[in-house]
Amino acid sequence: WYHPAMAPPPEVRVRDWIRLTETLAPRRTVPSLAPQLPPDRTLGALSTGERKRLVLQALLDRPAGAYVLDEPFEHLSPEAARTLSHRLATLARDAVVVVATHRHLPGDGACAPGANDLRLLGGGAWRLGKRPGPGPS
Repeated sequence: WYHPAMAPPPEVRVRDWIRLTETLAPRRTVPSLAPQLPPDRTLGALSTGERKRLVLQALLDRPAGAYVLDEPFEHLSPEAARTLSHRLATLARDAVVVVATHRHLPGDGACAPGANDLRLLGGGAWRLGKRPGPGPS
């Protein structure tokens, strides 16, 4: 689960956070969401987007059957948002991925082929679509 109110302790140093999260879940060979940061810097000294990327990296590196994220694209740079979008599409191949966001998902076509797409349209209306799967070669 990810919720915007989740925040690591501000007095923890970057190197200690990374060491802790890698102990809990060794890093996968996928693009990292975590920015390159000075290891002695405290998490409280990071920008909101940098802290968010560290938390998302720790959560998404842990194998799970489902990932539920509330507004994960807020405070991310366009590049980080595209990386997250592609990362979620990769995870959606083997797990359920639920993203609640008011933004358009970055990275055109980044959602997994065949994934359900539920869009709330306002006034209680909604639309359910299915992304087409890969076509014949």
